[in-house]
Amino acid sequence: MPSDHATYVVEVDNLLSVCHFQPPQTLANPATLRSVNSHLHSTVIPAGPRNPEPRLPTPVPTLDSIRHKVEAGTRHTLDDGLLLYEPSTPLHEVGALANLVRGRLNGNRAYYNINTHLNATNICVYRCTFCAFRSDLREAKGYVMSDEQILARGQEAVDNGCTEMHIVGGLHHQKKYDWYVNLVRILHDAYPDLHLKAWTGVEINWFEFLAKKSVREILEDLIDAGLGSMPGGGAAI
Repeated sequence: MPSDHATYVVEVDNLLSVCHFQPPQTLANPATLRSVNSHLHSTVIPAGPRNPEPRLPTPVPTLDSIRHKVEAGTRHTLDDGLLLYEPSTPLHEVGALANLVRGRLNGNRAYYNINTHLNATNICVYRCTFCAFRSDLREAKGYVMSDEQILARGQEAVDNGCTEMHIVGGLHHQKKYDWYVNLVRILHDAYPDLHLKAWTGVEINWFEFLAKKSVREILEDLIDAGLGSMPGGGAAI
């Protein structure tokens, strides 16, 4: 550290010490402030001109340079990350690099589940412009599944080796909160080994409106009924 900078730091520290030990009413006195100001201008030595070392140009990342970093286990830069997202960067080569890291962390192992979807109704109070699934109550394509149909889908899932059922659907304005909770309960009671991943954040928000309950109370009801986890879709929207 240059000596002038060191002096600057020491003097500022001294000045702060002077101010720190003055009572507030003293610091508020104009004479005291003039004294502190005089001390500041007479003793603080500003840092002098510096001669910084010339910076070397930052190398432009390439897929080869990123590959060398991955193989060496070194950290990537922001520019590296931006290059990986470029449409011109071959996706399969990025996947190969990701697989190299995955293998380094987990060996030759992969984990997956066998998943099926259940959409118990498509009737929905919302009219999201991007959604081709929803229906109004009086539309011909609108439907609501009965408990028997729901359980039949659960049986179909188990018979086909599914380990998880993903449950989402419309926000049916004529269905009570208990209908949504009971849907989880009857499936869990009938197929306890089938993991139930149900209801996005949008539906939880709807349940708050229906039941006049807090999110915590709703989640406790659903977990008690057999909920295993929640999907992430919809919460951001």
